[in-house]
Amino acid sequence: MTPLPAPVPTRAVILARVSSSEQKDDGYGLSAQVHACRQFAKAEGIEVVEVHEEDARSTVLLSQRKGGRAALDAMLLHGAGVLLLARRDRLARDPYVAGDAERTVAAGGGRILYADGSNGTDDGALLLNDMQHAIAAHERRAIVARLKAGREAKAREKGPKAYTGGRPAFGYKADPATRELVVDDEAAEVVRRAFGMVRDGSSIRAVAEALSAEGVGGRRWHPTAVARLLSHEQYKQAHPGRIVDPKVYNAAQRALAARRRGA
Repeated sequence: MTPLPAPVPTRAVILARVSSSEQKDDGYGLSAQVHACRQFAKAEGIEVVEVHEEDARSTVLLSQRKGGRAALDAMLLHGAGVLLLARRDRLARDPYVAGDAERTVAAGGGRILYADGSNGTDDGALLLNDMQHAIAAHERRAIVARLKAGREAKAREKGPKAYTGGRPAFGYKADPATRELVVDDEAAEVVRRAFGMVRDGSSIRAVAEALSAEGVGGRRWHPTAVARLLSHEQYKQAHPGRIVDPKVYNAAQRALAARRRGA
C-alpha cells in the first residue's frame, strides 16, 4: 500500500460553506469565498490542490459534514498542510465545533488558515481567535431568534395556515392570496426529473450538469443544490402537495445509498 504523503505547509485545500439558515445573498456566497481564498493563497505562495463547497449548519462537527469530510480526506490524499477558509465563521459559529475542527486538522499534521488574515499563534492571536468564535456563536443565536420572531409575526398577521417557514423547498410556493404553501407546477417538473434521473442511475453531479446545460430554472445548478433537493421527504408527502411518487422517491434514495457504498 502506498503511504500517504507528508503534509506540506504550502499546499492547501479550500473549504467554502453556506447554510440554509443564514443569508446566502449577502455577497459572500460560495464563489466569493473561493475567490477570496484563492487570492490569499496566491499572495502567500500557497498551492491550492482541491476546492470543496458545502451547505451545512455551523453547529455540525466538521468531520460529520459531507463537505468537511471531503476536505479532510483531500488533505490526507494530497499531503496538504493547510485547510483554507474565507473567514472564521465559515468554519463554525460555535466555539466547541471550531475547536474540534482545529484539533482534527492538527491531528493530521495540518493547520487552518483564513483568507481574511485573522491568523496567528501568539497569546494575543489565540485570545482573538476565541473571541471571534464566541462572537460568531452570538451572531448565530441572533439569526435564529430573528427568524423565529419574523415567522411568529407573520403567523399572527396572516393566520394559522399561513406559510412562515422562510423560503419554501424548491417545487413549492406560497399562494399570494392565502400565503398557504402550494405546488409550483413548473418547478415541480424539475424536481420529478431530478428524482427520475437519480433513480435511473445518474449521479448528483450528472444531474446538476444536465440541468445547468439546459438552463433549467434559469440558473446554474450546483451539486450541493441538487443534493439538498433530493433530501426533502416533503416531496413524497400528501401535504402540502405530493410532487414525487413515493416509489420513485424511495428508489432514488436507494440508488444514492448504493452509490455511497460504491455498489
